[in-house]
Amino acid sequence: VATAKGSGIKNITVTLTDSNGMTLTAKTNSFGHFRFDGIAVGQTCFVSVFSKRFTFDHQTQVLTVNENLTDIDFIAQE
Repeated sequence: VATAKGSGIKNITVTLTDSNGMTLTAKTNSFGHFRFDGIAVGQTCFVSVFSKRFTFDHQTQVLTVNENLTDIDFIAQE
């Protein structure tokens, strides 16, 4: 999770909801990184960001988990 200039944003709430309706929540670290463990391969998940301060063009992304995903990016509007 980053600003439009590429700086990581700390303490952004990221929520993952799997195809069974289970919801996991994480907070971003000072680099804007977040992590969810234990998501089964083959599931379709919704990943969303929430912030009181920032808005995002694409607040929710739909993903199919194939393996470790490292390119889930949310960029804040300026």
